[in-house]
Amino acid sequence: MILGACTFDETDLNQFIKGWINGNNSKMEVFITVVKTIDFASMLTHPLEFLIIGGLDIRRNDGTVASIQRGLEFAGPRIMNYFTMVVWPQGSS
Repeated sequence: MILGACTFDETDLNQFIKGWINGNNSKMEVFITVVKTIDFASMLTHPLEFLIIGGLDIRRNDGTVASIQRGLEFAGPRIMNYFTMVVWPQGSS
């Protein structure tokens, strides 16, 4: 799931993560939200591979592990805040 130009704030992300820990969105593999709209169409023509450096690992009640990370990206004159959550396949932790 990728959202652009959304109005998520810290409270919304906290609710989303707590919901995932409690079993919501159990089939979700990736969640990315950014403040500014960017063109993800070109990125989605190939399988997504993620290298997460830093961030925080969380574990759902069923043992599934996800990594979450918040950061900044400088895209020309704009600064974009982003939040990434990657759910790892079972047995890959």
